[in-house]
Amino acid sequence: FFVGENMTPDGMVALLDFREDGVTPYMIFFKDGLEIEKC
Repeated sequence: FFVGENMTPDGMVALLDFREDGVTPYMIFFKDGLEIEKC
């Protein structure tokens, strides 16, 4: 699990895992917790 530094209750928890090679990390975010932001 990954939680941001501020640990606010409004934040979200992301799942961190590694590919089958054991080296390449990837994260899973739940769409309901994401907000749209234009760059």
